[in-house]
Amino acid sequence: MAHDKLVSGDATKFVRKSALAAAVLAAVSCSPAWAVGVFDFTTNQTLFFDNFESGNFASPAVGSWSLVGLDVNVTNASSPAAAQGTFYASLFRNSDAFSQGNLRGALSSTPNSGDVIGFRMMVYIPSASDADSRGQFILDTTDFTNAVAWARPDGTDTWQEWDLSYSIGALTFGVCVDGTCASGFSSIAPGTFNQLDLFNGNRNEGSLFLDAVPSSATPLPAAFPLLASGLGALGLLGWRRKKKAAALTV
Repeated sequence: MAHDKLVSGDATKFVRKSALAAAVLAAVSCSPAWAVGVFDFTTNQTLFFDNFESGNFASPAVGSWSLVGLDVNVTNASSPAAAQGTFYASLFRNSDAFSQGNLRGALSSTPNSGDVIGFRMMVYIPSASDADSRGQFILDTTDFTNAVAWARPDGTDTWQEWDLSYSIGALTFGVCVDGTCASGFSSIAPGTFNQLDLFNGNRNEGSLFLDAVPSSATPLPAAFPLLASGLGALGLLGWRRKKKAAALTV
């Protein structure tokens, strides 16, 4: 499997330069609901939505948690504390035991070919305290071997907003981290999907925390729908390295 690498702190600037890009943006809502969510920009549907404020995994507003593994909880612990509201998800893993640290969500419906999809959430991955933590954020069917989009970041000891974007059937997907975007990452199994998989990718001891995007955050980056629809190459500029950036391998 080919591997590409994006450093989330790298400044991949996106510039809208064409009438086609502007037309796509005009047709897309930039303010979906604030949550750990999957959104269909083409049909203006929310396919999954949970901000964890119920205090458990029992009742996401849209969709359902189809797997809540061992050592996976909703918590209001003071460290690292919630990114928004009071509660957030805590995923812990220290072995290859089945489902330990795994969290899987089923969409309310399966998106159609060509639909532009966004997956949005806040992520905290420890690095100083849990050197073995590594996130796995996957949109797939059945399991990760059928991933249409798969991001694997290392820790930064801070909350970051992660947005994955995919146009159903496309060969590539895009990623934005705190508004810095890049596209062209290869899809393992291009096509549609019906679930999201979240877990720590290292079987040594490590934690991963998830939360909804705060309502005070900026709207989705303007590049976001374009990255999903294959127009991300319009106006992509060069890289710039920053210290303590999170590595993303897809």
